Amino acid sequence: METVMYVEGMTCKHCKMRVEKGLGGVSGVKTVTIDLTTGKTVVELKKTLDTQVLIDAVKEAGYRVSKVE
Repeated sequence: METVMYVEGMTCKHCKMRVEKGLGGVSGVKTVTIDLTTGKTVVELKKTLDTQVLIDAVKEAGYRVSKVE
């Protein structure tokens, strides 16, 4: 299972690492892959999670989710 979302506000590798760390800390997240250029963030899940939990983790890291697929 995976969730694809687009994160706004990331401008550097440090930003990317903050989002990866925030999402990676959510129970049930297996891997996080981010394309810094587009903001496309692919979250591979171990189990079904409420998308809002992932969005909240991104907000907690200081960024905004513009779209979830």
